[in-house]
Amino acid sequence: MGNYSVVYERESCYDSLISLYADKESGENLFSFLVTMQNHGGYDWNEFNSTAMLNFYKEYPMVEQYLSLIQLTDKAFYHLIDYFENVNEPTMIVMFGDHLPNLESGFYEELFQKSLNDLTMTEKQNLYVAPFIIWTNYDMETTYDVEMSANFFGSYIFNLAGLKMSEYYNFINNTMQEIPIIGIGALMDKDGNWYDRNELPTKISDILNKYEMLQYNNVFDNRGKLNQVFKLP
Repeated sequence: MGNYSVVYERESCYDSLISLYADKESGENLFSFLVTMQNHGGYDWNEFNSTAMLNFYKEYPMVEQYLSLIQLTDKAFYHLIDYFENVNEPTMIVMFGDHLPNLESGFYEELFQKSLNDLTMTEKQNLYVAPFIIWTNYDMETTYDVEMSANFFGSYIFNLAGLKMSEYYNFINNTMQEIPIIGIGALMDKDGNWYDRNELPTKISDILNKYEMLQYNNVFDNRGKLNQVFKLP
């Protein structure tokens, strides 16, 4: 039973999503946030037979299990896209991971060709990269290699979908144009330059301070919260 739930979790979830769409009223808007655990790990399930095999000098069974699960997800995602390609209502599907898989450290060191302790500041940021894909069943400009940190992802999707946004999300979009990535202990500006968090140029530091103040006001400042900034007009 455990083997079954792992292998087919994504496909089962996608079938449920399709059912939600099929059961809704015609013209009714549908938003669904679907979280799955199939590829989350750990990747040491003895009952699971990996189908992806690496021809490396060392064995990395967790990597092979992870890649096998990713392959299953690809097949299930194809099934999901294949269905929504044939519906009439405009549909956007966003799929993303929230962190790098926790695999054997030796595998990452083999990719970097150095010890993880010897990584440079910018190389360390690659340990926090997670891919995403945005698909629509209507015409949309195709772009590749879009880089942003996760805090900007929501406003990026809102803007791409043409949805109305609050002043706060408009500010976040403008911030992303100047600082597309707020990483772990470092930032990347729009020109691709990385800066240590403690050694920021004045312009970037000022933008970041405004962003942090708005975050604080939104999350913690209950008495002085600028509600008009965070709500649609």
